[in-house]
Amino acid sequence: MLEENSNSCGLTIIVATYNASWLIEATLNHLQNMATVHQIQWGVLLIVQNSTDHPIERAKTICQG
Repeated sequence: MLEENSNSCGLTIIVATYNASWLIEATLNHLQNMATVHQIQWGVLLIVQNSTDHPIERAKTICQG
């Protein structure tokens, strides 16, 4: 259980991918639709190394749309 205090905290969700950009859309959609806990701010850190299927472009399209 999270305790409330005067310090603000957040959550970073790390998503690592290698040539699996076809999973990015579903993953980001699920994260956007999840219920938040006590209004915790959160963000996603996408880790990509040498992928050839353009996951960054796909993620940008999803987040902008």
